[in-house]
Order: sequence, then structure tokens, then C-alpha cells
Amino acid sequence: MKLVIFQFEPSWQEPQISLQRLTEQFAKRFAMRLTEVRSSSCLVVLPELFSSGFSMQPEKFAEAVDGEISCHISQLAKDYHLEIIAGVAQKQNQEFKNCALWFDANGELKANYQKQKMFRFADEHKVYRPGKKPVLASLFDYLQASLFICYDLRFPELFRKVAKQSQIAVIIANWPQSRQIHWQVLLQARAIENQMWVLGVNRIGSDGNGVLYSGGSMLFSPKGELVFDAKQSPVYEYDLNLQEMLSEVSTYRAKFPALEDL
Repeated sequence: MKLVIFQFEPSWQEPQISLQRLTEQFAKRFAMRLTEVRSSSCLVVLPELFSSGFSMQPEKFAEAVDGEISCHISQLAKDYHLEIIAGVAQKQNQEFKNCALWFDANGELKANYQKQKMFRFADEHKVYRPGKKPVLASLFDYLQASLFICYDLRFPELFRKVAKQSQIAVIIANWPQSRQIHWQVLLQARAIENQMWVLGVNRIGSDGNGVLYSGGSMLFSPKGELVFDAKQSPVYEYDLNLQEMLSEVSTYRAKFPALEDL
């Protein structure tokens, strides 16, 4: 499987401009997939609130479940025959939600995760409504994946709830440069304690509040080994062998059965 991470820098609170830029990048990077009879498996991951930035003014860009941003990402997934995970702000019943949407290669929504822990330091708890449950989905019929968003990473109990059911956790984020060391250590810790693969996807650039982001999207193995660090690359690609990844989780958990003591 080809993993493509877009450490995307959005246009602040301007989703239409962000979508246009993303569409242009897809056209350049995935042009060959438009004509391939059988496209290889590919997962694209975008950061939290990728089209707006981490803004506490969602009234300017949040959308309904079938809104413009979601429909656009769905169409990109369908056109290029790939799966996409992306952070989107949604509005439902006059409430705002910070979500991670996962579309399959047919453009169908396979998972919608609502961020469970609100970032109090930025008053996110005053603006967005927290989710109440984890979400799992199949990664190309090999790995069960659990979705999380940014601040969730600081709460190990969320990961414990899905540890036995999932083999990989995917965390999309707007994690600031000032706390980059926390990002790396916490990703590694979640991998070690849950004996699972952990993929963290962050953004680069700066936002409308002057906050700096240095990317550093990373993948850790179930043993806590760093597989890759995207550093500040706008786009980062990596080939994954899902069968080997599944085998490594199963073998390690059988050899060192720490999860049996939960």
C-alpha cells in the first residue's frame, strides 16, 4: 500500500482556496491514477481541519455532513481511486464538531470520527462539541484502524478502549512547533503501551493566530520503533506492507502479551 501524507498548510478560514490548492496538488501527483485500469492501494492522510486551520470560528467554514468540503474530498477519492482521511469541521443541530472523515476509493464515507477531547488551552471546549466514542474501520481488509484527533493523543485511556480491537491508530493533528517534543514522545508512548502501529499526521506552516507548525508526521511500530519522520516535507510518501504489519502486531502481542493484563 502506498501511504501519502499531505502536511497541508491551509488558507486560514478559507476552505475554497484550500480545496483549490489541494485539487491542483492531486492533479500533479496522482495524474497516472486517472487512467490506470487497476490502481494500486493508496491511502492519503490530511491533517486536522485541513481546509481552514485550527480556528475557533467554525461558523465561518463548518458545513453539514454532505457539505462542499466533504463532497469535494469524496470526489477526489473516487476520481483517483484512493482512500482519504481528512479533518473537517461539521455543523449539526446548531453544534460544531471537529471530525476526521475517511472516504474509500469509491468516494463512500466509511468512517466519521468526532474528536473526543477538546483543547481547553485554546478554548476549543467552548466552541466544539466533543464526541463520545471511538471509531474503527478496516484498512484495506488487513488492519483495523482507530481514528483520533490531536489533543486526544494526551489521553491514553482513549487508546486503551480500542487497543485489543485495532492494530493501528491514526492521529491527525494541528500540533504546534512549540510542543513538538510532546508530539513525538506521546506518539511513541501510545505505540508501546498498546502494542500497535501509530501514525501521526501533522501540518506545516503558520496559521491566522501566528502559531507555527513544523510537520513531523511519524509512524511508530508496535515496539515503539520510529519507522519514518516526514519532518517538514509538504508531501511524504511511504510504501507499507500491510500483511507484514498485521503479522508483526500479532506476533509481538503473542510473544509479549501485556494487553492480556488490561
